[in-house]
Amino acid sequence: MPMRNYTFPYKQLSHCKGSLLKNVYSNWALMQPCISTGLKYLKALSLKCVNVSEEALEFFLSSCSVLQYLSIHGSGDLVNVKVSGSSLMLKYLEIVFCLGIETIEISNVNLVSFSYLGPAINLIISNVPMLDEISIGEGYSGLENNVFGQLSCCLYQLEILTLDIYRPEENIKIYVFPVLPNLKQLILKVGAWDDDSLLEFTSLIKACPKLNRFVLQLIWMSPSKRRRKIRGSSKCAHEFLKLVEIFGYYGRTSEAELVMYFIENAVALEKIIIDPRNQILERSPVGIDQIKKEEAARRRAKKQLEPKNRPEVQLIIL
Repeated sequence: MPMRNYTFPYKQLSHCKGSLLKNVYSNWALMQPCISTGLKYLKALSLKCVNVSEEALEFFLSSCSVLQYLSIHGSGDLVNVKVSGSSLMLKYLEIVFCLGIETIEISNVNLVSFSYLGPAINLIISNVPMLDEISIGEGYSGLENNVFGQLSCCLYQLEILTLDIYRPEENIKIYVFPVLPNLKQLILKVGAWDDDSLLEFTSLIKACPKLNRFVLQLIWMSPSKRRRKIRGSSKCAHEFLKLVEIFGYYGRTSEAELVMYFIENAVALEKIIIDPRNQILERSPVGIDQIKKEEAARRRAKKQLEPKNRPEVQLIIL
């Protein structure tokens, strides 16, 4: 609720010029000698439920000369975000649920990690040679907003990619994913609706020839099981894949057949971790009904996967 957010008073700070804060901050500043240095030593800044305007963002980037980590959650004032300049020390940028944003432009910086979660936007990224980790969720899936096209300049260098896909669209079945030649970790956060097949995601996994770790976090919406046979998918060796983690495992056919795909195709696979806990409730007290559902999911996972698992692959059901 941006209207109830605190608005950061950057204008008062901008008049300090390294001296003691005056006006409304004078008494507080006198009690805090360190404030006389301004913000020149600030390395990390996290603003949650704080309205930050474009002018305030520009102030932070220009005044905090050694700022390396910047996180903004829930600001209602940001519309166009621009992060640019080889002199910036910024390494980590996170923008989450700033619902008024239309454009984010990142260029000519040594950013290492970028995270965005919110509505579909115009994302422009160029000349970011150090960027190797991206976490992104746009709209329902980002596919309809050409998320891979937006990231085209850095796909070849990415090592860690997290995609937040609220509800996969039908067009994922025909979507042609670009090759991510150096990706080591792929994390998918996917809405678990009904018993929709998850095998369509194997086309993305196949586009990551050096993948070492695959994580699927299922967000239960309306999970249900269908009585159908587990179907297979086209073969792929996955020579580097060693770890598969499935969170929110409910025991649906769609989940079992995806795990079976890895058992049958990942020749270097060492470990599979199955976690049946509801990911939406991960920070909430768990009731008796939820405990019963998780226990049932564990039993289904054991029944579905243990008989099919390879001897050399460690299967852990939490």
